[in-house]
Amino acid sequence: MRSIQIQDKVKSGSMLNKYLPVLLVSLFSVIFVIGCSDNNNNPVGNNPDSPSKVQGKATDNSGFQKSRSTNSNIEGATVILARVKADGSLETVSNASVQTDVSGQYTVETNVDGESNLVVVATKGSSKWEAVVSSTVKNGITVYAPPMNDETTVEAGVYASIKASGDVNVTFADIASTINSEIATQVKGNASAMADLAASIKAEAEAKVKAFTGSEVGGTQAKWQIIANARAQAQTQLDRDLFLASSQSEIDAAFESYTNATINAYNTAGSDASAYGKVVEASSRVFINNATSISSSAQFAAKKRIALLKAKIINYVVQVKFTAMGASQTQLNTVISAAATLYASISASSTSSEIITAFDNYHTTVVNELRVTLGLDATTTTTIESNIAVFKSELKSSVFASASTDVIVNAYMKFYSDVKAGVEAILTSSSQTEVNAAAQIFILLNAQF
Repeated sequence: MRSIQIQDKVKSGSMLNKYLPVLLVSLFSVIFVIGCSDNNNNPVGNNPDSPSKVQGKATDNSGFQKSRSTNSNIEGATVILARVKADGSLETVSNASVQTDVSGQYTVETNVDGESNLVVVATKGSSKWEAVVSSTVKNGITVYAPPMNDETTVEAGVYASIKASGDVNVTFADIASTINSEIATQVKGNASAMADLAASIKAEAEAKVKAFTGSEVGGTQAKWQIIANARAQAQTQLDRDLFLASSQSEIDAAFESYTNATINAYNTAGSDASAYGKVVEASSRVFINNATSISSSAQFAAKKRIALLKAKIINYVVQVKFTAMGASQTQLNTVISAAATLYASISASSTSSEIITAFDNYHTTVVNELRVTLGLDATTTTTIESNIAVFKSELKSSVFASASTDVIVNAYMKFYSDVKAGVEAILTSSSQTEVNAAAQIFILLNAQF
């Protein structure tokens, strides 16, 4: 739902120019404190003798994307709060059912204290909507659920399915960051498609950990836990912001903040955004290769969602690395403009080939500006790209038809290593900072196919 859903009007240039200096130190470090005792952001109230409360609203929207959101609130729906049991079924834990008001809002109370990932369920006639409450409910505290819609309903269903499978490695953030309104529209009400989607998310979550702790990313389990904690914090903040949002611009800002916080989670853990990009490249390929049983429309919706996230990460990495290499503002403006075009092209795409073309055009612009920044001649960059083309061909042949997490992750690790070594072998007259920056840029630009 949340982090992957880059809005149509991504303000890539203005956002980076505004936040880049802070990001290089610690983006949103004040907002997202890692390793705190719970995952509640800005809870309301502080009376430990009163029940826990969850506030939210019900809508019949398909999701949070501007093109599909109708802001149609549901009045008179019956709302309960439930716990997802080990078998995936729901157990009511609210003290009483409540009704949504004219604006679709409700406040439901429970005596449950200290649990997260409860589910709010709204029913009206034959219709039902659900949403996972990522916050930890606590006595005397009011926490927020995201507005219920088709997207959150599918997320809740997938969460229950994965919990019933006994898989403890998949977090709700993994689920929410995978599903957007387009995917939800394609799978809602289809039990087989929902099961296939859940299985693909499980495989993707496993691949994320393996890629992060792989040889060419170099993360540790402890660092991964820091990232997971930060993502949980960001998820809770996003749910609150979406509930409080009164306009599309505020919804857009909520997603923007969530994405930035996710990027910063890697910085906080002692990695950087290029590590995030590498993890996404490998794990998203695992997802795509495992999601072959869902409809072609759902598959394309997933590819588009992944492409928008990749574009966001790559754009951020490119600007950070160009800054580290001493690029001029003119060069930064050029790559910022190219990123805006990339977002727009992906958002407007209707086929996979159009997405690939969009990345190819962005690739060309960035490499041209990289050559200027490093003072390289055209022959040098052509040689680098020719060598990488061989590595990319090997990568594609290794992963294109495989659904094995190990095969795919190992192939990407080899690709990252080969590209890095190839760049280092050619840029012998550049500084180590320049070589490292160029290598990460070349890796992420060439991993698209």
